[in-house]
Amino acid sequence: LGGSLAAVTDPANETALRVGLLGLATAIALAVNDIGLVVGLTGSIIGASLVYIAPSIITLRAAKQVGPGEVGGALDKAVLRALIPLGLALGGIGAVETIKSYM
Repeated sequence: LGGSLAAVTDPANETALRVGLLGLATAIALAVNDIGLVVGLTGSIIGASLVYIAPSIITLRAAKQVGPGEVGGALDKAVLRALIPLGLALGGIGAVETIKSYM
């Protein structure tokens, strides 16, 4: 998971991540007749990203730019790193449950 976390937090991959998420939402919107499914999927994925993933990544990046010890300690950074896969899991669960409700 360390390698994939590094790939997600790498600024060089930021545009690809945004385009990928937008492309995924657009492809699903084109493929379905009921917009509720698209709204549910987008809400679950983007909601988890905004609540768990984005703040963790922002704080971890800020910690790299300032001096050591200015943005939390080792425990704080460990919790932030743990929130990223938690957000991915919760977003995935939300997406799966949304899909199940439309089947």
